[in-house]
Amino acid sequence: IIDNLYRAMQGDVTKNTDANNFISSCKAMKQQFGTTFVIIHHAREEETDTYGRPVVKGAYKMFGSKFFAYWADTILEVAHANVAGFENSVTLAAQKHRLMKYPPPVLTYQFELDKAQFQYLS
Repeated sequence: IIDNLYRAMQGDVTKNTDANNFISSCKAMKQQFGTTFVIIHHAREEETDTYGRPVVKGAYKMFGSKFFAYWADTILEVAHANVAGFENSVTLAAQKHRLMKYPPPVLTYQFELDKAQFQYLS
């Protein structure tokens, strides 16, 4: 688990050459050791159109080079959710999976701090 990409790689996450070097290193480790990577990364700031509506970017919402989105097999987005009566709720949305034809529904969970576990809401 790499938490987070920005601090783990050398160079600039926005430059394709630096992103490609990081990806090449991950591919080499995967091939040599059979490793799977879980990489935590941040999204770009939300953009709005001329009418103030959010612009949906899906897998390309990630900050930095688009090479990361091209390379990833699966991209899951975790975001804060505003669910009445649940202070610590989040949504989990699959933005990309290499075998996925249609996106699955967005799932909403509450994190129960006292039990350190997630509870499915919808």
